[in-house]
Amino acid sequence: ERQRQRDRQEKFWTNHPEYRVAVSEKFQAYWAAASEERRQQQRDIARRLNVRSEITEEKVRVALDATGSIRGAARLLNCDRTVFRRFSQVIHQFKGTAKASLKANHKVTAIEEVRGEHDVYCLTVPEAGNFALAAGVFVKNCGIIVNTTPLEPNWRGRLVLEFSNSADLPVRIYANEGVAQVTFFESDEDCDISYADRHGKYQDQEGLVTARL
Repeated sequence: ERQRQRDRQEKFWTNHPEYRVAVSEKFQAYWAAASEERRQQQRDIARRLNVRSEITEEKVRVALDATGSIRGAARLLNCDRTVFRRFSQVIHQFKGTAKASLKANHKVTAIEEVRGEHDVYCLTVPEAGNFALAAGVFVKNCGIIVNTTPLEPNWRGRLVLEFSNSADLPVRIYANEGVAQVTFFESDEDCDISYADRHGKYQDQEGLVTARL
């Protein structure tokens, strides 16, 4: 899914060069008018990035091979992912190798039925829908799906997420287990009409609130 999104974005930017120019000019104008406080905030963020200048090309490649992903390699090396911009050729080779490895499949040589009821544990890996075990069996990530829940500007209340199970087996979600991410986007413009302005039906909700159709 991530690769499809990247492909769609790349196609869009390639087919709409005028939009790329417009966005670039908009951001240039924004930063030209930015206050010194805003500029200082950005400088402070840049200083906090763990870029680890001593990391070499060889270390990056070893980390990529060991973890199987850029995010995993950054965690292993204890650095920010911006470090990998210095090694674009290594990243390109790694992505090519990863795509080539997907062509190799695995076969299940035997299935043993175990009677009774047994707990099924959620096996997940970052940035992958399927992954291979050492025994040569491909495993699919669990079927828990968190429905997309947009949070609009000036919304207030208790956040309620809807989960669904797309698998054919029951699953358990344990307390204090990470199950979703909330992504915040900062706009360079004020919202014209906020959720509060529209008097949204989920404003100031409390407790468990089901969908209001």
